[in-house]
Amino acid sequence: MSHTSERSSKLQVESAKIPVPSVSVSNLNIKDLCTKRSSIKGRITKYKNYLNTFFDPSKTFSSTDISILNQRFQRFEELCTTFDDIQSEIELFNSSNLDSELDIRDEMELDFSTLIARTRVFLDANQPHENNFSSAHSESNSCQHSNDNHVGFKLPVIKINNFNGTYFKWLEFRDTFMSLIHNNNKIEDVHKFHYLNSYLEGEAALVISNLEVSSANYKEAWHLLCERYNNEDQLIDYHFDSLLNFQNAPRESSKALKFIIDHVSKNLRALNTLGEPIAHWDSLIIRLVLAKLDNSSKFKWQEHRKVLNAKPSLKDFFQFLKNRADIIESVRVNKVEHHSNNSSNSKPEKSHAKAFAVSAAPGSSAAACVFCGGSHRIYDCSTFLAKSVEDRKTEAVRLKLCINCLRKGHSSRQCRLGPCTICKKYHNGLLHRQNTQTVNVANVQPSTSVTDVEVQQDSCDGTNNVVNNMSLLTNNCMLLSTAIVDIYNPVSKKHFTVRALLDSGSQCSLITDRLKNKLQLTSQPTSVDIIGVGNMTLSNAVQRCTIHVKSKHSNYDVNITCLVLPHISGSIPNKSIDISQIKLPSNIKLADPTFNISAPIDLLIGTDIFWSIIESTQISLGPNQPIMRKTKLGWILAGPLFSRNQIKSKSVQCNHVNFTCTSSNCISNKSLNERLTDFWKLEQIPSSSVVVNTEEEIQCEKDFVTNTFRSQDGRFNVKLPLLSQPDCLGDSYKKAKRQFFTLEKRFSKNPMLKQMYCDFIKEYSDLGHLSPSCILVPEHSYFIPHHAVLKPTSESTKLRVVFNGSAKTSSGFSINDIQMTGPHIQDSLFNILLRFRQHTYVLSGDVEKMYRQVQVQECHRNLQMIIWRDHDADPLKSLRLNTVTYGLKSSSFLSTRCLWQLGDECSDSKIKNIIQNDFLVDDLLTGSDCADELLHIKLSVENALSKGCFYLRKYRSNLPNILPDNSSTQSKLILSSSSHTLGVGWDPNDDYIHFPNSYENNTDKPTKRSILSDTCKVFDPLGLLSPLTIKPKILIQKLWVQKIDWDEPAPYDICKSWYSFIENMKHLYTLRIPRHTLCRFPVQIEMHCFCDASQSAYAACIYLRSVDRQGNVIVRLQCAKARVASVKPTTIPRLELCACLLGAQLADALCRALRCVIQRRMFWTDSSIALTWLASRYDKLETFVANRVGTILELTQVSDWRHVPTASNPADLASRGVDADKINNLSLWWNGPTFLTEPESFWPSRQFKKCTDIDFPEINVNNIVTQDNGINKQQLIDFNRYSNLKFLQRSFAYVLRFIFNCRNSQIRKSGILQPEELSASFVSLVRLAQQELFSREIAILSSKGILSSKSPLLCLNPFIDENYVLRVGGRLESSCYSFEKRHPMLLHKKHRLTKLLFEQEHLRLLHAGPQLLLSSVRDFVWPIAGRDLARTTARHCVVCRRASGKTLTPMMGALPPQRMPSYYPYAVLSPAGESQLKFSAIMAETF
Repeated sequence: MSHTSERSSKLQVESAKIPVPSVSVSNLNIKDLCTKRSSIKGRITKYKNYLNTFFDPSKTFSSTDISILNQRFQRFEELCTTFDDIQSEIELFNSSNLDSELDIRDEMELDFSTLIARTRVFLDANQPHENNFSSAHSESNSCQHSNDNHVGFKLPVIKINNFNGTYFKWLEFRDTFMSLIHNNNKIEDVHKFHYLNSYLEGEAALVISNLEVSSANYKEAWHLLCERYNNEDQLIDYHFDSLLNFQNAPRESSKALKFIIDHVSKNLRALNTLGEPIAHWDSLIIRLVLAKLDNSSKFKWQEHRKVLNAKPSLKDFFQFLKNRADIIESVRVNKVEHHSNNSSNSKPEKSHAKAFAVSAAPGSSAAACVFCGGSHRIYDCSTFLAKSVEDRKTEAVRLKLCINCLRKGHSSRQCRLGPCTICKKYHNGLLHRQNTQTVNVANVQPSTSVTDVEVQQDSCDGTNNVVNNMSLLTNNCMLLSTAIVDIYNPVSKKHFTVRALLDSGSQCSLITDRLKNKLQLTSQPTSVDIIGVGNMTLSNAVQRCTIHVKSKHSNYDVNITCLVLPHISGSIPNKSIDISQIKLPSNIKLADPTFNISAPIDLLIGTDIFWSIIESTQISLGPNQPIMRKTKLGWILAGPLFSRNQIKSKSVQCNHVNFTCTSSNCISNKSLNERLTDFWKLEQIPSSSVVVNTEEEIQCEKDFVTNTFRSQDGRFNVKLPLLSQPDCLGDSYKKAKRQFFTLEKRFSKNPMLKQMYCDFIKEYSDLGHLSPSCILVPEHSYFIPHHAVLKPTSESTKLRVVFNGSAKTSSGFSINDIQMTGPHIQDSLFNILLRFRQHTYVLSGDVEKMYRQVQVQECHRNLQMIIWRDHDADPLKSLRLNTVTYGLKSSSFLSTRCLWQLGDECSDSKIKNIIQNDFLVDDLLTGSDCADELLHIKLSVENALSKGCFYLRKYRSNLPNILPDNSSTQSKLILSSSSHTLGVGWDPNDDYIHFPNSYENNTDKPTKRSILSDTCKVFDPLGLLSPLTIKPKILIQKLWVQKIDWDEPAPYDICKSWYSFIENMKHLYTLRIPRHTLCRFPVQIEMHCFCDASQSAYAACIYLRSVDRQGNVIVRLQCAKARVASVKPTTIPRLELCACLLGAQLADALCRALRCVIQRRMFWTDSSIALTWLASRYDKLETFVANRVGTILELTQVSDWRHVPTASNPADLASRGVDADKINNLSLWWNGPTFLTEPESFWPSRQFKKCTDIDFPEINVNNIVTQDNGINKQQLIDFNRYSNLKFLQRSFAYVLRFIFNCRNSQIRKSGILQPEELSASFVSLVRLAQQELFSREIAILSSKGILSSKSPLLCLNPFIDENYVLRVGGRLESSCYSFEKRHPMLLHKKHRLTKLLFEQEHLRLLHAGPQLLLSSVRDFVWPIAGRDLARTTARHCVVCRRASGKTLTPMMGALPPQRMPSYYPYAVLSPAGESQLKFSAIMAETF
């Protein structure tokens, strides 16, 4: 038995010998405690036996066994603490046997110490020590934790400043992290990794983002960080640059001198840490800093060094600067106090308002600024950007700059750059003024206060914007409302008293960075853009914090969240103000007693709490004096302050801050609304007119011819067609770097994507299409942001790399903004597909890497730069793209123009025509009716393109023997407008056209946005699916008419129709359409165009009828177009005419596209009116009809048009829509009407029922008489014979009763007249009156015609009801009023019945005035010119004239002398004499 076990047995025996006292409460406690102690002894024995197994030399232990031992060891240490507590309690209760208890404590503590020591020795021998990755680690590691002090404790929260990858912050972060966490052996590696992740952000976080958080990966993560940032050479270079390149002190300023001391000291300390011998640099540093001082400080230093006995050291120099800064600050404070005490006697200075704008930090370009002369361009000039829009315009004019590009040498009219991207007018974006501004700034020139904050010209997606708007000041001095408040740190309760500016126009509160640091507030990161005056975007609000605001005059307090800015404003007011002229009430407490003293602002209180602190009480101090308003912070003053001694100011004060969300990737709902109106317009049919190139397109073509040359292998070398020199581009590197870091985050989540991207870049480099740049950021360069788009359906390129050439630089211009687009020289897809269906044998191919086969000349390659690195740990590299890059504005023109040039050089006219007209960008679609000729075409095109290093690949053909591998099985060809649409496909094996279907049933309720998105998925350039695609277009138009919002759920009926459409679209997958539309070896080809319209849409479809030598006839659909009707109500004949026009245009485009001879053209419509219009002289038609008839007859002949029955018109299907499950079997749609397959004698007759003059609308009429002033000779009642409407109404009611009784002898009416009989009598009278007044309009409306545009009733939208009474249509259809009030009966004021009605209502309403009379009549009758009749009726009423007469009013006599003594107002006479009354402010307001 070992010594330990013997001692344990001895302890047990001694424990048994302890005398047991009598049973009591203490005895029970001792018994329980002894039981616990015995349990601890047993656990000691078990742990000892477990530990002994690790000292067996025959056994080996894994890392898991070591980890288990480590965990049990930690619990064993905690057991030691538990034993100490239990033993202490036993000693307390068993004090009589204290000696024996102390012996037991000694023995057990010896066991604990022995076992703990053995465990630690074993763990130290079997666990790896921390590795140092550089000498800097060991040198800075002066605060290591001792291994001998391992006592179990809970690790506290360790606060370390975050590290974002900035090199100058690395040393501080490294040393702090190592001393507190890295070298603390009590913290496990996995916890250290969590700590490390929480402290990293930005670029530094990306370095270890691809590592999983685990103990094994911690050392690797720390190693990667040290390897990236522990670069002593780079750190030394950075601190040297920082020492050499800080800004000069412009004038005597204590702030500038203190900054120099801090800046130099910080960099010297860092260099000392990096091992540089700074102890011998005193003279060099003094000389360096002295060059940055102002002249006065240089002179003072020369005086000071003469009194020094020895050579001045750096310490002496810094002490001199500190003393000088203190002296300057003291003098400035004294000057301010002196100025404030004598401001009333001092000479007034011109005041100027402050604008809360911020400015940009200088750019990195080496170009000289034409404004300030600095080493940057004017786009990055902080001084220029800090000015208001009007001031910028003034400076641009003064410097003779082009206001469009802000460069010299030309005017804005000669500038070739594009307009402002905001308003599309020709001025620079920095000179754009918001239209929402309520200030006329033509006569004001605002001055602004600036802060050094970096400009963010382009807003990021998903960030907020803070917008500053302007409000006009008067020429008087303006007071802004300020208050003195206490600001507390909500955690530490530390507080300061500051001056706050109250701003009701700011949507958030602001606090200065200085006050945040004084309060030691904890800030949170944020992303808020500041847009200053003139729409100047400044990204400076990157922090937010919470403060506690407390009033000094009440119990009001509140917590608010503020954005942190370097500065909010300068001092407010600008100068101290003499307030001796202001009579302030003496019994109020001002929120800011020193409101007139100029002082800085550290807090801006916005509208988030502004209106909660404002109260209702207000006091006006008189004209041209400020207004006082009571608040919970005290009384505030704001408004004008007139002073004769003050100079009028011509500046503005802006305090408005507004949060708005942008979005970015994005298109606004307003823009969508503007574009949606084009959705139901006809897809563009290629025009027959000759295309006239613009001046820019002509210049682009000229530049290509002048600058392009061919290399020895025939490859084209081009220049980018620039509108302007690239010096107008600002900094693009920062934005491209941000985009690349975002891409790397995506890589960390998708390693496969990263591998594909790396392979793409490697292939780009191996082919010589890119090369590294020797300079990281060359002068006059443009860095293109790039990202990945995965397209799994692509057969060749699964990964598409997108280059964004439209990304704006800091100047507001992108590389695409300064490029010319060039003319479109290839044929349209519509024409290419029409010819593709013409040929018997067809061939398709693709030019391999077409854009990248064209080289960009050396002088323009710096405009095509990208950022890349293969691994996160590598430094960023700049790569130049050597070839034409997709994503640039001119790339399409440059590549297709090179292809067109190769065709132009061909001697074979047929091959030339194919190369120039049968290519869709890089896709070839051509064919022939002869197999041998198709093979010749293939070989000839290959040979011609190879001369320019263009190589065809991915061939497909319905004639497999011409293909290189003679393959009988080929993949399908898909043509689409984008990766998100369902393209039109062609299967070369079976030679049919199909439409892939990816529609999915979505459980979400459809909205206008989702319906539009899904509708655009179908790509059908030939319109073969027009009966299907017209249905969702009609639904979208209904949503538009009902003004449904973009994300508002659609109504039930539209949802039902949409679900039905989606459900049926699955049948589209089975649709197979023959590609070839003609028969073999046709001898005659005819074109037949069918046109039709419905109330919702109109359409046209064209069929080719081909006949071979044997007389076999084939009729197939070639193309079609459908278009929704206009939102404005239109008659069916007009829509039919629009369909005819659409058919004529479509037929003209088809005839020009095809390369076969069309022997005959026929046009069919089922509208007799449209055919009658076409056969009429269109100069006698209405303008709408005449214009369209003229266009149709320019494209067709009248003899080409024929009538077809509606049942045989296939265009009727496209105008009404067909479900997808039915279209596959619609022979009428795919093969046309059956009569086309028969001889012409069986076709519908040319004769059709022509319209009569009554049925023939849209005819010009010279005169339209609306009203008959004479009395109809056949009138039933002479209304002029009656002077009382009541008598006339009752008389005619008896006539109607007599008629009723004669017709209905079984149910005769008798007795007094009933109300319904009187009502029917009045309606009949109105109907008779309307026959006299509006006989022509009633005839037109009765025949379903349309009123003339000259009719006075047209604006009332009249209609005839079931009783043949003419009523007003109006806009109250959806109201809850009765039918009579919503649609009153029409009468004219000149008719006798109308006059009788007004007279009766005037009496019934007790002689009501004109307004009430007219309102009462309009409840059931709408009298035209009724207001005049109402006035006439009231004026001719004798009773009303008598009541409105005026009596004679005599003049009053003069006042007697006794009433003329002069007393002051509110004076009181008493025996003691007169006295004055004193009124309070409230009483004065009452009087």
